[in-house]
Amino acid sequence: MRKLLLILVLLKGIAINAQTIKLDKKRTVEIIGSIGFNIIESAKKLNKLSLENKKDIFLLINSPGGSVATGTIFISAMTMAKERGVKVKCVVPVYAASMAFSIMLNCSENYVLAGTQLLFHPVRIGLMAYLTAYDAKKIYDNLLSFDIPLLELLYKTFQADTNEMKEKINIAFVEEKWWNADELLEFINNKSFITIVNNIEGNDNIFELESDKDKMRRKELEQSFDVIYIAPTLPREGVN
Repeated sequence: MRKLLLILVLLKGIAINAQTIKLDKKRTVEIIGSIGFNIIESAKKLNKLSLENKKDIFLLINSPGGSVATGTIFISAMTMAKERGVKVKCVVPVYAASMAFSIMLNCSENYVLAGTQLLFHPVRIGLMAYLTAYDAKKIYDNLLSFDIPLLELLYKTFQADTNEMKEKINIAFVEEKWWNADELLEFINNKSFITIVNNIEGNDNIFELESDKDKMRRKELEQSFDVIYIAPTLPREGVN
C-alpha cells in the first residue's frame, strides 16, 4: 500500500512539473519582434553560451518572422550548439510565424501555451521591378529552392508517413493556415514536437511582442504621421 501511495505521489509530481516550464535567465536568448539583423547578436549570444558549458539554453520566441538570410544564420548557431551537446529549448508564449516557426523546427524541445499561434508558409519576397519571363523563372526557381527543403523538414518533423498526410501539410503550407498549438498537436503525428504547458516562469518578457527596434519604428510613425501604429501581435495575413 505504501509503495502504491509513493508511486501516485511521484506521478502527481511529474504531472505538475510537466505543466510548468522555468527559464534560466542567465541562459536565455530572446527572439522578440520581427527578425532582421538584430538576430545576429542573438546568434552570437547563443554561440557564446554553448561554448561556456553544456547546460540547456532557452529561446524565448514571440515573432512574426522576417529575414530568411539572417534567420538561417541563427539556425546555424543552433546547429553548432546542438553538435556540442547542448539542448536548445524553445518557449513560445504568444506566437511564432514564418522564419520564427522555422527556428522552432530546429529546436531540441518546444514549449507552448494551448493558445499559442503558429504558422508555416512559403518563402515570400517583395518586388518593385519590371521583369522578363526569364527573370520571373529565375525568381520562381530560387523560391522553390527554399520551399522544397522546408516542406521536407515539415514532413520529417511532423512524421508525415503517408501521401495523404503530406498533402494536408502542403495545403496548410500554401494556404498559410494559422494554428492554435493544441490544434496543431492534434493534426500532426509527432506528439513530442511541442509540449503544451500551463505556466511559464523565469522571464518577465513572455508576453513582449516588440523588439526595441520595433518600438522605435512605432514611435517614429506616431510622431511623423500623428497616427496610432498597432504593434504586430497576431497577424492573420501579410506575414513575411
